[in-house]
Amino acid sequence: MTFVNIFLLEWKHFIRSPYKVIAIFLFILASVYGIHNSVSLYQTQINEITKIEERVSQERQEFVNKHLAENQSTIQNNNSRDYTSPYWALRQFPLYHFKKPSPSMVFSIGQSEQYGFYKRITFNSSPYDNDLSEEIANPERLQIGTFDFSFALLFLLPLVLVILLFNVKSNEIEQGFMSLIEVQVTSRNSWIIARVGFYSFLALLVSYGLILYGSFLMTSFQPIKTAIASMMLYTFFYVFFWSTLFLIIIIKNKNLLSIILQMSFSFILFAFITPGIVHQLLSINYPVNLMTDLIDVRDQRQELYGKPHDAIKSQLKIIYPQIENGSIMNDSLKVKSALSQSIPALMNSIKKNNIGIVEKEIRSKIDFVNKFNIINPIVFFQNKINALSKSHYDNYQAYRNEIQFLIDKQINVLIEDIWSGRKVDESRYKEYSKIFTIKN
Repeated sequence: MTFVNIFLLEWKHFIRSPYKVIAIFLFILASVYGIHNSVSLYQTQINEITKIEERVSQERQEFVNKHLAENQSTIQNNNSRDYTSPYWALRQFPLYHFKKPSPSMVFSIGQSEQYGFYKRITFNSSPYDNDLSEEIANPERLQIGTFDFSFALLFLLPLVLVILLFNVKSNEIEQGFMSLIEVQVTSRNSWIIARVGFYSFLALLVSYGLILYGSFLMTSFQPIKTAIASMMLYTFFYVFFWSTLFLIIIIKNKNLLSIILQMSFSFILFAFITPGIVHQLLSINYPVNLMTDLIDVRDQRQELYGKPHDAIKSQLKIIYPQIENGSIMNDSLKVKSALSQSIPALMNSIKKNNIGIVEKEIRSKIDFVNKFNIINPIVFFQNKINALSKSHYDNYQAYRNEIQFLIDKQINVLIEDIWSGRKVDESRYKEYSKIFTIKN
């Protein structure tokens, strides 16, 4: 009997088994629900970004019309808010940076609901402000609370395979057909491999269909062709992993109860026990970081404002030696004002040093978790799929790096304009829009 004939016989057996058909149907239903969750989140973020971009454009034009076009300045209290001053012009300059969602988010939401996807940036900002995230979450954490296609694939598909495969050999043994089968087929194992292969192929075919379905729901289908191919490859290896594991269990056991128990235990082991053990080991080796290094910046800020001007100037010259050649250096009043307005530059330097400490610890955590990939396959595949959908922790780290780049650039412009004695006019204000642009 050829493999083709076995496949045809197994197909007839499959369609006559209501519980197997229902299992596939429920998997498809859950996957479609997860896919639409992802599409909805993608569209929500795109719409929000569009609204913000329109509002920013309007705010910039209103600022020009109100404060610069007619060479006006807003006077409050002791004439402190002169919007032709670089300090106040930049402080009020509406600057946002976005992490635009990838169309491949249809495969996995990942950490998209955990971190902010837009950030208003000023020279007092930080990549870890509360509007981006309330805390630094564990990057290795599995997003079990988020229902998307990757959740259905990683957690539900193995259960479906258990339902499809648990009686592949047991019925023949219990009914005494195995000897007859061995006469018609090359060997007992060939028969089992062919039957397991059929259901593995069926699971793979259904998963591929769902991947294509989700892809066609996205308006930007062309840019994710590579992502589709990669997603299919990951799915193949994932199905192959579980099919091989279950095949070994089926071949090694003769009793139906033993097969079911070992299959179920295998799923529990890789889906819950192993990730739990790894997480516990992580907690022991790396206790939760409460970001105290970043909180301490508040005290450092107060200390900085209390320092004499000469001390502030000395610190500032170390980071920005070009201020020595500033055109206002001979005007003591302007230098005093410039030093006060340059303190955000020193604070940014302190924040970056402290952020570096926190991020180094996070990277150590990630490296620690990655050491267990060989025994932690679900987390491994989850991270691969998240990276594919650009919703992985590393993608958000890259986004934070871009935010820091814009903060640094804004501060550099602030220092340059303040110490050169430049007044902000309409032309300079419009230049800011070009200076603070990152091409995505």
